[in-house]
Amino acid sequence: MRLWRDVLWALIFCLIGAAGMASAATEGPASRSTDPNRGLFPASSIVDFSYLLDPPAGKHGFLRAQAGHFYWADGTRARFWGVNISSRSVWVDHARIKEVADVLARAGCNMVRFEALDTADGILDIPGSNSSEALNPTRLERLDYWIAQLKERGIYIYLDLLDFRQFKAGDGVAEWDQLGRAAKPSAVFDDRLIALQEEYARQLLTHLNPYTKLRYVDDPAIALVEVCNEHGLFLKASELDALPDHYALELRRLWSAWLAQRYPSRDALAAAWKRVSGREVLQPYEDPASGTVALPLFGSVGTPGFADQPGPSGGILAQPWDPRRAQGRVADGVHFLYDLQRRYFRQMRMFLRNLGLRVPVTAVVSNDIPPDVASVADEMDFTAENYYFDHPAFTGKDWEGAFFYNDTNPLRYSSLYQIAPWLAALHWAGKPVVVREWAVVWPNRYRAVAMPEMAAYAGLQDFDAALLFGYQVERDPGRLGDFDHQADPTVWGLFGLAAQCFLRGDVQPS
Repeated sequence: MRLWRDVLWALIFCLIGAAGMASAATEGPASRSTDPNRGLFPASSIVDFSYLLDPPAGKHGFLRAQAGHFYWADGTRARFWGVNISSRSVWVDHARIKEVADVLARAGCNMVRFEALDTADGILDIPGSNSSEALNPTRLERLDYWIAQLKERGIYIYLDLLDFRQFKAGDGVAEWDQLGRAAKPSAVFDDRLIALQEEYARQLLTHLNPYTKLRYVDDPAIALVEVCNEHGLFLKASELDALPDHYALELRRLWSAWLAQRYPSRDALAAAWKRVSGREVLQPYEDPASGTVALPLFGSVGTPGFADQPGPSGGILAQPWDPRRAQGRVADGVHFLYDLQRRYFRQMRMFLRNLGLRVPVTAVVSNDIPPDVASVADEMDFTAENYYFDHPAFTGKDWEGAFFYNDTNPLRYSSLYQIAPWLAALHWAGKPVVVREWAVVWPNRYRAVAMPEMAAYAGLQDFDAALLFGYQVERDPGRLGDFDHQADPTVWGLFGLAAQCFLRGDVQPS
């Protein structure tokens, strides 16, 4: 009942506010139709919400994270309501960039997150090259132009670094052909992969934008930077034992070194891990000094003890006993992954700072795994995550074959994955919160609730940014896809109202 009431009041506040602004903001005929059948990029509303913006972006100095929120250098609180523009949608021509920048400004959008810049045909793609180390000058020029056009209108930039990069033979990377998207999770601990990430960040962030006459690190319109997207050691921890040989050996070496530093001797380690059902957890052939200690089977993370014992448990047959699932080993394994991930985040953050980057930095991991998010909160400047409702589900590999949806009403859904409890888990003491991808996905019939619900809860929980995924700039005009929100009046038609509700603070924190 509380959920319905909060959302209803948020919507009422937004509508009242919009009505009050309409006479001032819509003098003369609307310059753009709200009908998606009359153009690729319809207006969100007949009301012009660009009054919410304060152009040019960057006029208040560099963004900083302080006391759990974002502030400008002049002490002004900063909040962002925006969209994601991804991969091939970034590489469009100048005319389309200007058109979309105008539409976004009129909708009250004050931030764009550029996501998946490093896809196969993206900013690191040089035709005919066998490496992923050089920036594509044509792609880079398009990004420069986007930044300049958005900045002019008061729209800030959020840059995503490691996302879809496919490392190549010429990169000097071991078993390059065995690495998948962004070399998950090996890019967190392998020295060569980290060095390549640093070099990409150096090239991109120290590049001089010819349109703004500023390097990216010197432009306060670039307000947020993300080291890696949906990455990390915990994301698929159950698959760590299936890494390519080079990376499996490296991870085991790091694990043994961590154990050797934590325990003064092999006997001390054996005593700490104890015995389970009369069996030794540390096997006779395992010794940190020789790098032979097996990693845990992390499938038991979150349910320690269940798989530690042979035989039935609560009427359910447990897995056969395996020393790699023993509680002591798993607990140390979780601590090891947390420490290793913190080391990576610390190294990347310090590298960016040494480049001259002054704005807040984050990394995106798994919101539902506490040590994963803790590693971000302990090393980075803000926490960021996704919220999707009725995201496409797949029977096989992701994004292949038939897609499935639940078509559930978000307002009648009760679960830890409902918007309020899910987003509340992002709150860590002293850290700003960004919902950097969110959507109630088409064809869900109840998706009209998405905008007022997010605006209400983002205000109620005092979030710092919410960025809709996504806004498709390069699209098929005859097809409405799952995330083509700019062509869906049910969602896009409420974007400006929700922007006003959130950016004005119509729903007060509770």
